[in-house]
Amino acid sequence: MNSLIQQVSETVGVLPDSQDKETQVLAWLNRAAVMIYDQYDLPGSVFEQFFCVDNNQHVVTFPWYVGAIRGVRWHDSSRLVTLTDMRPRFHAVPWTQPYLKWRQMQSTPLHTPLTNAGPLTFQISAIETQPFDVIVNGQTSRAANVTEIISFTPGDLIKTSINLFEPESPFGITSIKKSIYTNSDVVILNSSTQGEIGRIPNNQLYASNLRVQILDWNAGVPFIIGEDCVEVLFKQRFSPFVNLDSIWTDERLIQALVYAVKYIYAVEKEKMDVASVSKDLFEGICKKVCENLESGTELMVQTERHATQNAAIMFPTWPLVQGGVRNLW
Repeated sequence: MNSLIQQVSETVGVLPDSQDKETQVLAWLNRAAVMIYDQYDLPGSVFEQFFCVDNNQHVVTFPWYVGAIRGVRWHDSSRLVTLTDMRPRFHAVPWTQPYLKWRQMQSTPLHTPLTNAGPLTFQISAIETQPFDVIVNGQTSRAANVTEIISFTPGDLIKTSINLFEPESPFGITSIKKSIYTNSDVVILNSSTQGEIGRIPNNQLYASNLRVQILDWNAGVPFIIGEDCVEVLFKQRFSPFVNLDSIWTDERLIQALVYAVKYIYAVEKEKMDVASVSKDLFEGICKKVCENLESGTELMVQTERHATQNAAIMFPTWPLVQGGVRNLW
């Protein structure tokens, strides 16, 4: 047993010597890990990647591993794209999404939405040794919200839903989950085209993709001439501990994770003095690690004004047109 599991096991008083007890220890470990991961941009959790977009599309979805966007810029010109949410759009004064501002809309289980009603096909590439379920919630022609459970037994590689799920009118498919962590990704296919429209990674329990609106008016021609790639700084979606061999993001944070488990455990046992001390300890370790990471990074790289920094930006006309949705990879 590794040191992390040993210490967590001692904290909650459960030795993971059976499948049920191992699951219990991992549950405590993941509760603490999520709390820390959501609170801090830990070392190894933030990445940058190029994505190419169709300039004629107005809405795009990012791959499953993009958990939260920290920054966006157009690659060729380095022009900054700022992020807003949906709510400022809805007030009494007519408002159009400004140029170079993206609106984060919502998470969606499908990276490519359905265009016609039909069944969904689910496929895995490695045989499972234990049964598992895929649970789909979505809209059909007969009901606003239907739940269907598709069961995989050992040896099954592909299954198709019975229900004919509707496109987003208005909700479509609202969630797709699986009951256990699997050996391979569960790939979601459009049954009529056999094209991939979604994915549940093997180390995740549900499908989720971040959807962003990049424009809400028709520019007539591509709105960024000569540019179709953006550089995105994003925080990776949290990867849970799935078994006792899973590792944490950084060895320096193991003690922080143990103290976070002690904090949650003490709160549930109403030992608030122990909880307070444990909270201070795990927060202190996390802050120190993050500060050390940032202290070795040059955050300001521009030392003089660029010659075109104050150049005027030309805005094209903007008759409203409904945009499309596509995936980015």
